Amino acid sequence: EDLAWRLALVFPAVLSVSIAWFFSKFSDDCPLGNYQEVKRAGLMMERSAVDSFRSGSLNVNSWLLFLQFAFSCGVDFTMSNGAAVYFHDRFDQPVMHASAIAFLYGISALFARGLGGHLSDLTSEYMSLRGRLWCQCMCMICQGLLNVCFARMESLGFSITLMVIFSIFVQVQ
Repeated sequence: EDLAWRLALVFPAVLSVSIAWFFSKFSDDCPLGNYQEVKRAGLMMERSAVDSFRSGSLNVNSWLLFLQFAFSCGVDFTMSNGAAVYFHDRFDQPVMHASAIAFLYGISALFARGLGGHLSDLTSEYMSLRGRLWCQCMCMICQGLLNVCFARMESLGFSITLMVIFSIFVQVQ
C-alpha cells in the first residue's frame, strides 16, 4: 500500500514529461514563430526584462485583471474546501453524499476554464483588453448574484443546480 500511491504518480509524471517534450519539439515559441528567428528577422522589438516588468506593472488593466482573478480565486478556494461541509450541515446529507455533491463544483472546471478562455478571446477580438475586462466583470457580477441565491436555497435540488451554475461562473474566470 505504501508503494501504490507512489507508483500512481508515475503515469501522470511520464505523461507530463512526454507532452512537454512534444510541445518543445513541434510547436512555436510565440505567435509569430520561433523566438530566435523572429528576433533575427526584426519582427520583435528588443526589450529588457526590467522594461517588460515595468510596463506590465504600471498598466492599470493588468492590475484590474489581477484583482478580479484574486477575488475569484478566493471564492473558488473557499467553495472547494467548504462545499461538502455545507451540504452536510445545511441539508443533513451523509458525508459521502455531501462529498459527491461538492465534487460537482470542482468538476465543472474541466469545461468551464476552456469556455472562459473562449469567451475572453471572443470579447478581446471585438474590444481588445477592455473586452476581456468586461467579460470578466460580468462573470463576477453573475457569480456574486448566484452565490447569494445559492446561500438562500432551501431545496437540495435547486441548491445543487445553482451551485453548478455558480461554479461555472467562478471557473470561467
